[in-house]
Amino acid sequence: HLVGRGRRVIAIDNLVNGKRENLAQLPADRARLVTADVRRPDEFAAALHEAGTVFPLACLGVRHSLHSPRENRDVNEGGTSAMLAAARAAGVSTFIHVSSSEVYGASGAGALTEDAPTRPTTPYAEAKLAAEAHARAAHAAGGMRVVILRPFNAYGPRCDHEGDAGEVIPKFLLRALADRKLVVFGDGEQTRDFTWVEDTAAGIVAAEIAPSASGQTIN
Repeated sequence: HLVGRGRRVIAIDNLVNGKRENLAQLPADRARLVTADVRRPDEFAAALHEAGTVFPLACLGVRHSLHSPRENRDVNEGGTSAMLAAARAAGVSTFIHVSSSEVYGASGAGALTEDAPTRPTTPYAEAKLAAEAHARAAHAAGGMRVVILRPFNAYGPRCDHEGDAGEVIPKFLLRALADRKLVVFGDGEQTRDFTWVEDTAAGIVAAEIAPSASGQTIN
């Protein structure tokens, strides 16, 4: 999305979940990959000196947090703290912190607004909420504009269907294509909010350029 708007992008990824080939269709003069771990600023700090805005999307997901809670917190909370400090030191002007709707927990309250209670039910959600606190503190300290976003479930091209990152929509699609029954847990009456990935990307970028978003927490 950013490259399509004429921006130059540096992707920082340790390739635990990401894939180098996902960037293959992008022009080399507009997008480059720095292979680094979000927890280790010495691996990526130099790249931040070229950046005006940071979009921290690195995370390990919900299911990973259930069997590896310490590593999950190290990435989702500790990685955010490390990235905030490195971004400030590099003179980055804008930090669009990408949190998660998971911080609300299993609310059962229908449509959620930003002032709904946050009741994390997994180590992932707990770490995401803690990372928000780091981002708010960084904004309050001044010197860097911070926006906190809480996207809901994204789906679209290259969705994972295997392992910890496997999601329900690609799993449903694969089972349907194989003429197998879809697996539904519970009574099937539960609801989730799914957003097309291109709309999620557009929303994240819109928060970067909207002056009124500064310091806000936005679903």
